[in-house]
Amino acid sequence: MKDEKRDQPGISGADFYLLRTPLLPVAHLFRLNKTIAEDKTRLEALLKEIYTDTLLQEAIYISSPVLYDEMMKWLGGASRSKKDLDKLLNSLYKYYCRMCTRSTPYGLFAGCSTGEVSDKSDLKLEEGSYRMNARLDMNYVSELAAVIAALPEVKRQIKYYPNNSIYKMGDQLRYIEYKTVDKYRTFRISSVQYAEYLQLVMDTCRDGATLDAIANKLQTDDISSEEAEEFVESLLESQLLVSELEPAVTGDFFFHVLIEKLERLNDTTTIVAQLKKVNSLLEGEKRGVDKYKEIQTLLSVFIPGSSEKDLVQIDLYHQSVSNRLHSSLVQDLCRDTALLYAALGMAGNVFLDTFRKDFANRYEEQEIPLTEVLDPESGIGYGTFRNGSVEFAPLVKGIGNAAERGNSNSSFTAFDKFLLNKYLEAISCGAKEIILLEEELRSVTGRGSENIIPVSFHLHGSLLADSAAAIDEGRYRFCLRSASGPSSAILLGRFAHGDQKLCDGLKECLRDEEKWYPDAILAEIVHLPQARVGNVLMRPALRDFEIPYLCQPGVERDRQITIDDLMVSVVKGEVVLRSKRLNKRVIPRMSTAHNFNNGTLVVYKFLCDLQTQHVAGGFRWNWGVLDDRDFLPAVRYRQIILSRARWRITRKELQQFNEQGEWQHIQQLRKARNLPQQVLLVDYDNELLIDLDTHIGAGILYKELQKKGSVVLLEFLGQPHETIVEGTSGTYLNEVVFPLHRNMDNIISAPVGIKHTASNIQRNFVPGSPWLYVKIYCGMRHAETILTDVIAPYVSSLLEGKCITGFFFIRYVDTDFHLRLRFYNDQKDGFWESILKDLQALLHPYVEEHIVYRIQTDTYKRELERYGETTIIHAESFFQFDSIAALQLISILHGDEGERFRWLVVIKSVHQLLEDFGLTLSGKRAIMEKLSTAFMQEFGNSDALEIHLNEIYRKENSYIRKVMAGQDDQHEDIWRDVTNIIEKRSRALQSVVAELKQQLQQYDSIETQLRSYIHMLINRMMISSPRKHELVIYTLMKKYYISIESIMKQAKVIQ
Repeated sequence: MKDEKRDQPGISGADFYLLRTPLLPVAHLFRLNKTIAEDKTRLEALLKEIYTDTLLQEAIYISSPVLYDEMMKWLGGASRSKKDLDKLLNSLYKYYCRMCTRSTPYGLFAGCSTGEVSDKSDLKLEEGSYRMNARLDMNYVSELAAVIAALPEVKRQIKYYPNNSIYKMGDQLRYIEYKTVDKYRTFRISSVQYAEYLQLVMDTCRDGATLDAIANKLQTDDISSEEAEEFVESLLESQLLVSELEPAVTGDFFFHVLIEKLERLNDTTTIVAQLKKVNSLLEGEKRGVDKYKEIQTLLSVFIPGSSEKDLVQIDLYHQSVSNRLHSSLVQDLCRDTALLYAALGMAGNVFLDTFRKDFANRYEEQEIPLTEVLDPESGIGYGTFRNGSVEFAPLVKGIGNAAERGNSNSSFTAFDKFLLNKYLEAISCGAKEIILLEEELRSVTGRGSENIIPVSFHLHGSLLADSAAAIDEGRYRFCLRSASGPSSAILLGRFAHGDQKLCDGLKECLRDEEKWYPDAILAEIVHLPQARVGNVLMRPALRDFEIPYLCQPGVERDRQITIDDLMVSVVKGEVVLRSKRLNKRVIPRMSTAHNFNNGTLVVYKFLCDLQTQHVAGGFRWNWGVLDDRDFLPAVRYRQIILSRARWRITRKELQQFNEQGEWQHIQQLRKARNLPQQVLLVDYDNELLIDLDTHIGAGILYKELQKKGSVVLLEFLGQPHETIVEGTSGTYLNEVVFPLHRNMDNIISAPVGIKHTASNIQRNFVPGSPWLYVKIYCGMRHAETILTDVIAPYVSSLLEGKCITGFFFIRYVDTDFHLRLRFYNDQKDGFWESILKDLQALLHPYVEEHIVYRIQTDTYKRELERYGETTIIHAESFFQFDSIAALQLISILHGDEGERFRWLVVIKSVHQLLEDFGLTLSGKRAIMEKLSTAFMQEFGNSDALEIHLNEIYRKENSYIRKVMAGQDDQHEDIWRDVTNIIEKRSRALQSVVAELKQQLQQYDSIETQLRSYIHMLINRMMISSPRKHELVIYTLMKKYYISIESIMKQAKVIQ
């Protein structure tokens, strides 16, 4: 009974699957390779014969119009140099390999068809019978929609909606806008001052409104129609409002939606007729390249000079005579997958883990608007955009952190030990394959590991067998490509548009997934990061609810969950989203395969990451520390091949051979490394089959080695005798995607010090003593506002009224960024009470708007070891005068232009401080050299870093000299104010510097103390990344002083 329970899979498959196959049978390529292996001179003639096929010509055109043109000239008899001919033949041969061996759908090179799980396996394609689902490339559609939306006759009629990334933060509306340059989108956070009339516009547009309707709402006795229209235009330009013609990636194809929306408008008959002609060509029976050229001509009316490249996207659907797989196969795969997922799946996301901790520290058990929490300035942010990591620093862009590149010392686990032993055992006996046993896997699988298996996921791989009948008898192998979720629709969603059976099956799978969460809404994440990515993201509206973000939704408004509707909390270690409007938990899902990790939008990445909370996003074989071995054997568990045999080859290996020529080198290499005749050349996720018995195959490998220095080869699995998808002229390689899910009756619950010397100098000042120490927790950018608008005027009034006799501030990050303020008065007991009361009143609006989220008092502990017992009071005096100067300086630095000047102001300020301490030019250069060297070490001291810093200096050198010489006439007013503030600080510091120099001659060097003062000066001035700024500023000043010394030496020589 115990064994029977162990055999229960806990996982089941759907009653359908997706079969993916190349355009051509694999035997076609094998025949070509056999012929050219015997006579390499026949390659050109054979390829000419192959590419007379108009379907293959069309396939080449869709992939590369440029190659198509060259191919047609060649087919027409045009002469070309040997070099050009070899290049052309090489490209055409590679494409032919792709058409025969790679099952990943792309253009006409490979296609798919939906199969059914049955009581018998039978896979037969109707060779030469295809259905093409052609559509305009999303890049073209997006550009086309933007052009049409700007036409006057369209612009006044279409509806506009609020940008669905808008959220309110304090007295601002924040949102994401994008710019498209060379067809690439870049995103940025923008903000506008909140006002009632803006809210009126947002409310008016909630269900869509025309420009005239919006402007009419704004008109009052004080606002004319012209002013209202001009204001609405500004909202369009700033993307606070977006048109209904913005692209969508769910629902019907967006090109169809575009036509339908234009049909409803007046005076668009000509536009619609033109677009319908394009659509008719796309969906018509006409074949061949001419129809694509005709489409381009029609589109050139709207987009002059449009390119043929990436004009059309095609999904190819193979027609099948029979497409069935036995249910026993699916059951076996489910059984084995359950154990493999538990053993090899890696649950956990470091960004989500950090988010949970940050949320608990900041908000504890509160429920907070998601937009507020993810705001990297006012909230805790997410991922690489946490509060404290956001850069307001153009000068240090591109400077890495050496600490971030530190080595990670992960522990050697039981699985690592098991893996090493299996590898050593295989290598010692020359085995080409490692076979895993069930007992071995269970021994390294932790208790409860089955809980990491998602409710819904897919299994994707290639079936290998002698025949379909062999599959039914259990004589097959399944070469795993991927296993990932949630959900099971990840690889399937994009193909559901062209296959109603697949679409219906997926919807049923997603409904089954939703049954696991009866009290929650599973909502589709809908976002278009780049226009071209829309080709992969396009899918029907598979779920009832959507979370649209910078993209048009595919469902009605009552089914849309907007970003500003979402609340977030952390309950018992679980991140929980809730819709305020629907008062239900929301669980994000995305039914398409998009690599969202490469993006920069915090909200999108957070929602996508949340899909895999507490579960593994997939499983795969991971060689870990053995990954860089020259040879790794294949790995198999029962019938599932987890990893194919792999070779790493380097260019250096060719140098050991005396033979001359590409062919000879590769044959020697083949013998030395025991390479099989056919191998797969790996380039990221592309795999090219090369036959080393052919000169062209050997040449491809040789050139790749010369070009890249090293390559990875995989064993090729798919000889004609083990390919089971039949066609009239041969069998096809395949990939099968199985939608799988956990069984409802198999649910497993988861738990939703410094040594101090004795001294007479007081070190610690607790609250209520002469030093008051206050911490203000807020975002880095908001800190700038608080310093200039609150702290600067308040401190000025305190000093003028003699309420305090000392003050200084610093910016600091421990767990969170905050301002540290220190107020001093040793003459008046209880002075701190009035200051705290005043600060409470001054900061209250910022607390209410969640800009300031914590105010604390603390004990001020003097850094006596750093600043000296006898000089700490002088240091505090310096801190005061420098803090007042810093407050005045940052008050005149505004916006992006201010950031351009900030680091130059710091250079000028540091230079003057060195002057105040009487350092000579060589002394200034020496201290900057030491500081620059120390920070270079901290940041890795790499050649790349040095090159980057040299590039900054080359770019900024002339302007630094101009500023230091007082010759920046274009910004004379700013530099006059800067100079006055710095000189005022110098005058205030005269007595302090004199006393410091006298004291430091006895106890310490001036240089050591000066380094600390410069460090604190930069800390006060820079909004973020002070240490990165120190690195750059010290290096620039070092180079500046060296150049001045050189100029002075040359001047002496000339004299």
